[in-house]
Amino acid sequence: MNFQGASAALEEFYLKFGTILDAMLRAKSQPLVGEPCGCGQPNAIRKCHCYDCHHFEPCCPECFIKKHQLQPLHWVQLWNRRFFEKKDLSRLGHVITYGHDLLGGSCPNSTQSYDFTIVDVNGLHETRAAFCQCLGRNVGRFDHLINSQVFPATTKQPQTGFTFNLLDDFHQHTLTSKKSPYDYLSAVRQKTSCTFLDDVPVIDSLYVCCILLTNLLYRILIHSFCEFNVSGELSKPSREVDKRTVLMNFSHFVGRVAWLCLVLHALSLASTCLMISGKVLTRSFSKFLGT
Repeated sequence: MNFQGASAALEEFYLKFGTILDAMLRAKSQPLVGEPCGCGQPNAIRKCHCYDCHHFEPCCPECFIKKHQLQPLHWVQLWNRRFFEKKDLSRLGHVITYGHDLLGGSCPNSTQSYDFTIVDVNGLHETRAAFCQCLGRNVGRFDHLINSQVFPATTKQPQTGFTFNLLDDFHQHTLTSKKSPYDYLSAVRQKTSCTFLDDVPVIDSLYVCCILLTNLLYRILIHSFCEFNVSGELSKPSREVDKRTVLMNFSHFVGRVAWLCLVLHALSLASTCLMISGKVLTRSFSKFLGT
């Protein structure tokens, strides 16, 4: 094949096409699946794999949970004797405990686990969560989630949270491509399952508003508590923060929220007016036709 112009730079990769294809197919097939696990436990079979980890060796469910104590948002590729199924870590019986320690361990005095949705960069996780109630750590769920870098959608009894990593990623997308929260969260749903998208929970307009407001608050906290150098790049956190600056930024944030609420209210009124006018026009046109 003859290459010309910009395609000449891809000639080296074209010659390596077979090697690249073999590597891609090899990454989706694990010859160790179905073999006894290295832990040596009876009836421990290798059937769990992780694509989010580098150089991960398939293992049994118990070993997979132990290896992901600090990475509970990695997807489990569970072998069902035909193919790998993408599952959340909670499907293996794991419960994320917030507020107990920094090692991802469970708390003997934790609350009863319940269904909790965490939205991260790699997808939307329907997982199980519990909260520490040890002496001196019995604080609200909001405080536990914030200290674990998860921004809750509500302040009371939250059932949905957005990771700080997701907010930062959305912040960068907004600055560079002006991507809307709806489009961004649609891409997150695609990352969860692009094949069975109907099985992924739909993020309604309320959650879109939540991620937009939390992103605005995230920006204000960054600009209030961090210093910037001459080139405009973030240099280091500032310990001495002027209270007036924080109050001014917070008042600016409240103004943006009020403006957003007005826009949403105007859109709802406009949609209602369009529906009413459409019905009136339909009736008038029906009377004009005599039907």
